[in-house]
Amino acid sequence: MEITDEIITKTAEMIKGNLADYQAEISEAYSKHDEILEIKIRARYSFNKGKFKIFTEINFVTDRVKDNSVVWYDPDQRKMFEEDPEDKKAA
Repeated sequence: MEITDEIITKTAEMIKGNLADYQAEISEAYSKHDEILEIKIRARYSFNKGKFKIFTEINFVTDRVKDNSVVWYDPDQRKMFEEDPEDKKAA
């Protein structure tokens, strides 16, 4: 099966629709991301039972979460420390 101009045109219309459907969310996400927002758009084509399937997808992050944790564990004492035991020696 050939990817024709009509298929490309329909794909572009679908992607434009994806962007339009989420315009408010995209705008809000953009304001939260230090003026850089990555939007991933994917198109996938397949042909089955005499029909050409066009699949489009939009993917972006509306909120960013960053977290970390550190625990020092001494297996000999079976005790957990919430800070570096070396920090206490320096104090």
